[in-house]
Amino acid sequence: MNPDSRSGVPAFVILAGGLLMLYVAASILLSNGNTMGSLFYYMLIGGGIFGMLAPKKAFFLFMLQCACLDFAKRLMILGGSVSHTDLYFVLGIAPITVTGICAGLVMRVYFGKMRAGFDDFVRLAIAGVIMAIGAFLGFRGGGGLAGMMKTVAEGYFYSILIFVMPLLFPTAQDVRKLWGFILLLFTPVAVYGICQQLFGYQEFEIDYLKTGLSIEIKQLVADRVRAFGTLNSPTSLSLICGELAAMALLLVALGRRDKRLGLFAIAGIGFAAIFIGGWLASTVRIGILVVPVALVAYVLFRSARWTVAFYAICFVGFAALVASSSYLLMNVETWTMKIHEWTGNNDYMANMLDANTYKDRLMGFVNVLGNPSAYSLFGLGEGQQFGDFYNHDPLSSALVKFGTVPVGFAILAVIPALVYLHRSAMIIKDPGARHLAIACLAVAAGSVAVSMIGGNLIATFPGNAFLAMPIGMVIALRKSDRGIATKTDRKKLPDPAAAPAPRLEQPWTGQRVPWQAAAPLARSFR
Repeated sequence: MNPDSRSGVPAFVILAGGLLMLYVAASILLSNGNTMGSLFYYMLIGGGIFGMLAPKKAFFLFMLQCACLDFAKRLMILGGSVSHTDLYFVLGIAPITVTGICAGLVMRVYFGKMRAGFDDFVRLAIAGVIMAIGAFLGFRGGGGLAGMMKTVAEGYFYSILIFVMPLLFPTAQDVRKLWGFILLLFTPVAVYGICQQLFGYQEFEIDYLKTGLSIEIKQLVADRVRAFGTLNSPTSLSLICGELAAMALLLVALGRRDKRLGLFAIAGIGFAAIFIGGWLASTVRIGILVVPVALVAYVLFRSARWTVAFYAICFVGFAALVASSSYLLMNVETWTMKIHEWTGNNDYMANMLDANTYKDRLMGFVNVLGNPSAYSLFGLGEGQQFGDFYNHDPLSSALVKFGTVPVGFAILAVIPALVYLHRSAMIIKDPGARHLAIACLAVAAGSVAVSMIGGNLIATFPGNAFLAMPIGMVIALRKSDRGIATKTDRKKLPDPAAAPAPRLEQPWTGQRVPWQAAAPLARSFR
């Protein structure tokens, strides 16, 4: 082969890439709109292409997007006036990247570059059904095509991670490294939130809030700082920091059992302190409840009997909260005033312990869950969510919008999924991998429990991704352990070619025969 022909291919690729980059740069600089918005438009396209070409590397890029995509949205104020179209470009980067990753995996399986089993495509089908349900609900809500796409992207799309993660992280060591990577990556998120609480917002952040494109515009007239770090709201910062604090503390427990976690387990206390600091900076109290729930769940999920007890305790506790919601609603203001007296002139502590903010959730429990007239077969309609049936929690909202029949079917569908996940974790043979899978389920359980009593925290990005990822990790750990078990079992089987077969002698000739002929030979002498 001509050497020039070998060198001509990469040279052509480099030339084409350079011309493409030149075109993109010129398009961004000569754009009549927001230059940052134009940059994010090309990043959106590039994220999808990168996902198809290098799915695993693109997944780590997706993790970075989970951490700072909303911060990038605020930076658009530096590129000129910001429009809703620019917001679509930046907010679409993460979904398009995950779509590219999924497409890349499917193509690799189709062309034989990657192995996938029937169960992998069952999970892909389940994720498709979940997204289809989300699309139907968004369309039924009256939002049209735009509302349908928004509903899927915000609440249901990242269910596809249950298909993606087991293929990208096929070994327990991969999952361990991913767990540590997430803690490292989100440490600056918590630190930035702490800096916001201590020093206030940056000038460009205030300018962005003044555009009215963020629901956090209310912070411009508030008398306190509610830090949101690089995420979209203080609520998201509180939830993510609570989840990561739980992961860090569980990492310490896991490190005592699994030496392969190494330095991350030793640094678990430090990670936990940083993320608790981020939670304190958000001044949203509900997120820290993930920690005790996850720790208790980690202890109880090791046994099937105690797993059932955990869910029974959660059900009874939630029912007791609903039953006492009227009493709590009548007294919450009195308790808040007493708290203010205890805190004296400390504004931060008064805001941190202000119980009045929980009135919205209590009103939902009183107006819907404790109100027989709020129960219908197929919902009361979208407009009934406010007024007499005002609510601020996911279960109440679902009952008002869709009714008891769809909600009942959804609960019945969740039960076998929980049984499958817990069983998958418990039957893992490797003790380290089994406890890691149980820890993943514990974090997911804490996130759902907090959302049930504190508002639908897992319905928006990146909370929805942080619910799907632990579930995907459990499935990946189970697939990894099953593959190791299969190889181990194969090693235990006798290899006919490795050892000579026992031989017998024919009594009339003295000739030796292989052991396979022993049985018919013995029958011939009966």
